[in-house]
Amino acid sequence: MNQLRGNQCDRTKNKKRFSDTILTRAIKSKDSACIRLILDTIYRGYIYPTIIDHVCDDGRTALWHACKNGDFDLVQELIEDGHATINKCGVLIVASQNGHEKIVDYLLSKGCDPNRYTKNYNERALHAASRRNHLGIVNALLKHGADPTILDDNKRTALEYAIHKRYNKIANILIYHHGNRFVMNGTGFTPLMLAAYCNNTSIVNTFLNILPRQQILDELALLACRYTIDGNVKKRDQAYCYFENALNMTEPLCKCIPREVFEYHTECQTLDELARIREDDDRMRIHALLVSERLLITNGHINHFISLIIKQNSVY
Repeated sequence: MNQLRGNQCDRTKNKKRFSDTILTRAIKSKDSACIRLILDTIYRGYIYPTIIDHVCDDGRTALWHACKNGDFDLVQELIEDGHATINKCGVLIVASQNGHEKIVDYLLSKGCDPNRYTKNYNERALHAASRRNHLGIVNALLKHGADPTILDDNKRTALEYAIHKRYNKIANILIYHHGNRFVMNGTGFTPLMLAAYCNNTSIVNTFLNILPRQQILDELALLACRYTIDGNVKKRDQAYCYFENALNMTEPLCKCIPREVFEYHTECQTLDELARIREDDDRMRIHALLVSERLLITNGHINHFISLIIKQNSVY
């Protein structure tokens, strides 16, 4: 036992990270008898208590492994008796990933930050729960202040994963908590655009019921621009329909000035003008560029417009 304590003292002084501590090894092995012996030894003072919060070279702590395993009793003991740090190493994220709702509830009740960024992860707890269809955990995180507008390292919100995977119960809850703050993601899609792109009709209908009409027309027109510039043949008729709806339900624009960069063409102002270029792929692409220029630059998304220009250049 003295040797154990001596080893722990050396580790504390050198502040080195090890692949495992005796505690993390026991927890990973789910050896309850060994875990009990180690914890009792810590409480009696034979092993330094810093072993509980020690971050191993994989960036994990004893509490992290307990959360991953779903061992609620051990999680509770490590926090209440071992004074383990809860806002460390993504313990809430790993519990959310693995669907351990009771542990998530407990961590949140102890003050764990649902929006905390952890460098070992490319997502927050809400993304983790949404991507894996853990409805109860999503509700718990939102109840404790999780921000649904936060982007992960892939520049996506939790809502986008729910839409893409058709976890529509979660998607509708996240839509409600967004409070109409629906932003364009890093790839140039709004939630409505993504729902339409994924043919998630239920969520499209939700957005049609809550968003202003002009916003709906503009976002679907932008999706049409993407389909057209990408040369998506399967979506060609859908794109034309979106362009048609935008023209049919929007006041005509002010007189446009022809420019050389667009081969002196201007954005179509009437349904007849649009119909005349329907079978002309080059003219439809130019129309799409003009529409996207107007909508994206006006709303401060010049970077997304540039990406569309780059795609258009690859056509020629």
